[in-house]
Formats: sequence, structure tokens, C-alpha cells
Amino acid sequence: MWSNRPATGIPSWRTIVISLSALAAIVAVVVGVRTTSAAWNDQAHFAAPVTAGTWDTIRAADVMQPGNSNTQTGPGAWTVPAAPESSHEGCVQFNVTGTSATPEVWEVHADLTKPPFAGMSGSGGFYNPGPVQTTIGTLPGDSTTLVLRGVSNGGSTWNAEYNNKYLTSSQTINVKICSSSLPVPAQGNSNWTTIAVTHGTWTDTQACLVVTVTGTVTDTDANPFYFGWTYALDMTPAKQRITGAGKTVNYVGWVPSVGDGGNDWSIGLAPAHNNPVANTYTVTSKRTTAVRGTGTVTVTACVYGW
Repeated sequence: MWSNRPATGIPSWRTIVISLSALAAIVAVVVGVRTTSAAWNDQAHFAAPVTAGTWDTIRAADVMQPGNSNTQTGPGAWTVPAAPESSHEGCVQFNVTGTSATPEVWEVHADLTKPPFAGMSGSGGFYNPGPVQTTIGTLPGDSTTLVLRGVSNGGSTWNAEYNNKYLTSSQTINVKICSSSLPVPAQGNSNWTTIAVTHGTWTDTQACLVVTVTGTVTDTDANPFYFGWTYALDMTPAKQRITGAGKTVNYVGWVPSVGDGGNDWSIGLAPAHNNPVANTYTVTSKRTTAVRGTGTVTVTACVYGW
């Protein structure tokens, strides 16, 4: 794999491929070989291709942070699917610079309790889609803090691709990391959405309530991710429309269907039954009904009777 590079002795179990575009005129620095005794959990040792598709690119939020005093992180960009159902994949690309005139080990942490990683645990599914290497693991005893570090090939000459374990304040690398298994977007704050309920089809045998959820987040630089919502839908008006016409309420149908695409795909309902029709359903967004920015999604509940 490394036959066309001078670094041929890199232990494959310590490294994975990482995408890095070196800044112009990176200074080559001679450093001594040093080792670290820090323990690692859940190391990922694989590479995977980036899925093609339509993407929105925005500035990085505070999910990625320096992991030690030798590290500073600079401007970056998040890449998320243009539509929540188009991919389970997302990436972040950011600068890493040392803080000292002497070479020191750099380290970056990712908080897996924050979007878009909220709900993930461990380093499985994370990868780096380019030619430059790093390690990916988690803190000992903390599977929700992802840890990135550079690698050493045992040589003395710094190289941005395969001998980048140490950085000085005059060296900056641009690191990219992706996840191929982003979870269902976490619930957002209640003031991130407005929710309106209107009548759809409204007949003696079919009475539909249309729930329109609209995002209120105008700053997608500060909050670039999809977020979830929950709403308690009162079914009483629809049921009364059926019974008021002398009909018997039979069941309720949903668009999107609760089973569309799997349990994490469309919506969640509590209670889960459609017959008998409950007076109130708690509707929870899943992957395809999450909202980003000022986007809008609709969910329709139709009560049928005869």
C-alpha cells in the first residue's frame, strides 16, 4: 500500500488513512522519535470511500476541540447531507496547529454527545478519506470522547502525510474525519421549531390533521445540523368529525407511514397502535422528518370511519 512513499514501516494496526491538504510552504522540521504510554480504546483501523451526493458545507461548530495544551484548532467546515434521508454520512474538516516552537504531540477530541454525533459511542464508523494518516480512538473509560492523533513512522524528518505526530506553532495541517453511520438527529430545543395543525381532507369518512413543523434556526453557521422535534397531536377534532356524521371511528393512518424505511426512518408514535384511535398521539421525528435551519416537514394523520 505504501510502496510509492518513503514511509514503508508504518504499523497498519496503528494507523488509518486521513485526508489532509497541507498548507503552502509547510516547513520540514527534524524531530526526535518519542513514544507515549497513553491507553486507547476502540481504535478504528480501516478506510472507506466517501459516498457521492449533494452536500451543504458549513463552518465547524464546537464539537471538535483541542485535546491538550500543545494543540490549537482553527477554521473548519462541516459537511452534512443536503437532505436528512440522503445519507447517514457526515464529515468535518479543520486546521490543527501546534502551540510551541518545539515539536509536541498534538491531540484533538470530538464530543460524541453533541450533534451530529449525539447518540454514538466508540470509534466504529469513523474514518479518514484521504492519503494522510492519523489514529482514531476514544479516551480510556470514556467511549463518548473521540480522540485523534498524528502518527510516527520512526524517522526523524517531519512529514505531513505519514510522520505528523508532532507539530510546532509554525506547522498547520488540515484534518478531515467522517462518520459513515450518523445517528438519527437528536431532539432540538423547543424554540427551534414552530408547529401548526390544519385540516386536510375533511369528510364524513376521512378526517385528516396536517402537522407542519418549521425550523426557526436562521444561523446555520452556529447550528448547522439537523435536529428532532416532538409534538402531542390531539386527535379529538378528527374523531368528532367522523362520529358527528353518524359514522364509527375505525383507525388512523399516517403519512409518512410509521414503518417506512425502518424504525428509525420516518416518525415514532406513542401509543403505537392505530386501532382503536387514541385521543392523543405523541409524534417524534426520526431521520426523514428531522429539520435543519428554517426547513419544513409535514406529518398527516387521517382518521377513517364508516
